[in-house]
Amino acid sequence: MKEHFILSNYLKASKTFAIYRDVFKSMSVGDIYSPIEIRTFNPSQLSVDELSKLGEFIKMFKRNPKAISIVVSNPFKQCISEYCDEMDDVGKQMNTVNLIQKKSGKLVGMNIDGEAFFLGQREAINYDFRNQTVLFLGCGGVSTAVAFKLAGVDTKAVYLFDIHAKKAKVLGKKLRQNFPNLTVRELSGIDNRILSQINVIYNGTGIGKKSDNPQSVDESPLINSLLFPAGVLAIDANYTPWKTKFLDQCGEKGCRTLNGFSHMIAFTSLHLSRVLDTQIEVGTVMEIGRKYVRS
Repeated sequence: MKEHFILSNYLKASKTFAIYRDVFKSMSVGDIYSPIEIRTFNPSQLSVDELSKLGEFIKMFKRNPKAISIVVSNPFKQCISEYCDEMDDVGKQMNTVNLIQKKSGKLVGMNIDGEAFFLGQREAINYDFRNQTVLFLGCGGVSTAVAFKLAGVDTKAVYLFDIHAKKAKVLGKKLRQNFPNLTVRELSGIDNRILSQINVIYNGTGIGKKSDNPQSVDESPLINSLLFPAGVLAIDANYTPWKTKFLDQCGEKGCRTLNGFSHMIAFTSLHLSRVLDTQIEVGTVMEIGRKYVRS
């Protein structure tokens, strides 16, 4: 029996534990997938106590001979790299880790979020991002990974907006360094002139997600008065609830919409294919996932 963990600051609404359990069962594997929840007061700046708890978990993981992998969720994706002994090329580029695998006693950090997003959307809608302009709302770990992936498939331009302007500047700098031909703009605000230029809008924030904040599902990163050009694709990283207020607003404005379910399913497939060293098809995991995540 091997042990796998997911590290996050809030996990009570997660459907992934049942999905992993059923995937293991379908493979006749006795592995387990367990939550590690470290509550954070300010996700942008972890406290000394929070970092201490993170360090203690990493020590436990290293000592545990059965522990094989850690799925890293927000807000730890951009601070956990210092605990890794090695990093893959994608993780190094972004300095953002969402998966740690123990290999020969060493912790290898990697980032498969961008690959999972692209694989999942291809399964769901197969959108062609070439020569498209994408607006990112929020510039944290998931937006960073998705932006890097889309920049690598010839997206024309990336616009970045975050209420913490420094995050947009940091991501913008990374994108320019790695993709010199990509047009990158950091925005101080969003208006109809900006929206008239975009083809895709991606909500990489936690706004609209079921969490410990009972008002969060009623919030939206958009303002209702904004206008959208015809044919815009609106994507939300969240899938609980299935349709956030952000996607509701976009749908009402005539946008095509996609939630984060396909991304999560593809991530699960890629994660387990790597750590179990066997190919697990996205379609197989999606069939299992649909039993627990209602459309």
